[in-house]
Amino acid sequence: SQVLINLLSNAFKFTTCCPVRRIDVSLNLILDPPDTFLRVSVRDTGLGMTIEQQGRLFQRFSQVKTNTRQQYEGSGLGLFLSKSFINMMGGDISVESNPGTG
Repeated sequence: SQVLINLLSNAFKFTTCCPVRRIDVSLNLILDPPDTFLRVSVRDTGLGMTIEQQGRLFQRFSQVKTNTRQQYEGSGLGLFLSKSFINMMGGDISVESNPGTG
């Protein structure tokens, strides 16, 4: 639940600048005996990111923009810890984004 809270918190935080704030969440249960997976997707209308920014997103102490820390407080650890936790459970986390479209 902490990972989902972190993803939603980031989506909310980075859509405040946009004239239309929209955050969509989908949960899909995938049964692949003997395994069961939960796919969580969070889509927003936020700032969006370049390919370079996406490559740094899950790194420790990383923040997308240099002025982000001043504008949006945070340590830059949330997504790093989320990825670490998901990987420990045998899962994966990724990002798809385009600048200006979330």
